[in-house]
Amino acid sequence: HWDTPEQIDFVRSRLRSTHAEMKPYFRSTTNPGGPGHQWVSERYRVEDYPQGYVLFEVKGDDIPEEYKSKIKKTSKDYRTYIPARLKDNPHLMQNDNYINTLLSLPDKTLVKALLEGDWSVLAGTFFDEMRPNLHIVDDFEIPHDWERGFGYDYGYTFPAGVYVAFDPKDKIFYIYDYYLDSKVTIEDQGRAIKQKHLENQMFPEDDEANYADPTIFQGEPPTVYDRILMNINFQRGINNRIYGWNLIRTLLKPSEKDPPRLKILKKAKYVYDCLKNVPRSDKNPDDVDTNSNLDHHLDALRYLLVTKWFLPNSGRIEEMGLKSWEY
Repeated sequence: HWDTPEQIDFVRSRLRSTHAEMKPYFRSTTNPGGPGHQWVSERYRVEDYPQGYVLFEVKGDDIPEEYKSKIKKTSKDYRTYIPARLKDNPHLMQNDNYINTLLSLPDKTLVKALLEGDWSVLAGTFFDEMRPNLHIVDDFEIPHDWERGFGYDYGYTFPAGVYVAFDPKDKIFYIYDYYLDSKVTIEDQGRAIKQKHLENQMFPEDDEANYADPTIFQGEPPTVYDRILMNINFQRGINNRIYGWNLIRTLLKPSEKDPPRLKILKKAKYVYDCLKNVPRSDKNPDDVDTNSNLDHHLDALRYLLVTKWFLPNSGRIEEMGLKSWEY
């Protein structure tokens, strides 16, 4: 239930012993899902070793020279992920009370996660359809004639941006790059985005390609938009949260005949991780948890997709042969 490893790392910092032959160990248990799903999965390499029981070395920084001469014995640190399924627990398998309780839960994603210890189904996350074999593709050069766009979510602590290209033949959107920074001024953000645009063969001044958080246009002048305009021009993005999330979910879901209409290049896997791990809001099941810090790039993505390609009631979603939803 912790969205960062800070508490766990504090406990680990106390692992010590005055006896050289007595090595302290750290063991912990958890369930898939929740705000800490991403860092736990990455720390124990669950995606790399879904079957578990693979011992891998954990390397830290080099030992300072002033300590090396005083250390009599050195050792290495290792981690491993040990899957635990209901059938592995003989005590719980002695009667059917617990399994019947699990199977009666309405959230079948949660049932699969708890019954099978399956981290790939991501119970408690918002976009539970995310699968690497469906949504991640090898990097490739975006053709010059593909339409491109950039979505931007303003912030001082976590400014975020997403680059998307549209394949007109197969009607698939590709997230091919992203912008990520931390604690930089709006002017520095503008300069960094301008440079990244040039690298991606986009025009910073083209407001038909750049869509931003509508709050940057608000307030007394000079607004955030006024300050960033010297480097990059934006059009006001539409901030319809539920419509935007439904759109992204529709593009992510494959049909019986067609693949997902939204895919992510490997170089932009950070955005995939955000989609995969962002939790559902406990206050509104139709919205994401805005306290997880995983929603910034997703906000940028929906500003772009909704405003540039899928205006509400435009009929574009039906034109692509996809099933629509209630607006």
